[in-house]
Amino acid sequence: MLTFWTVATVGAAFWTLTLTLESMPISGLLLPLTMDSLAYAGIVNGTLAYVVFKTMLKRYRARALASFNFVIPVVGAGLGVLLFDEPLTWQLAAGAVSVGVWQVNRNQ
Repeated sequence: MLTFWTVATVGAAFWTLTLTLESMPISGLLLPLTMDSLAYAGIVNGTLAYVVFKTMLKRYRARALASFNFVIPVVGAGLGVLLFDEPLTWQLAAGAVSVGVWQVNRNQ
């Protein structure tokens, strides 16, 4: 349930930012492909991440798993560059590293 609310909240925030900052019409956000992608990200990826995390918690301590939070944004940015030919800019690299550092240090 936590994953659902996280995806729903972040999805709403991203849609609001897209409407505010981009020149995309609202009809582009309501396309079937867009809705399918959002559902896939929330249901399939969210469920897979939950199962993998719970499985890893059975084998490793939570402290050891917390260090993986730093790696997630860096790997996500790297996969975007490798798989989808996204440009690797200094802003992307700095953002990925900054988010990772923030995730690791936010509870300290």
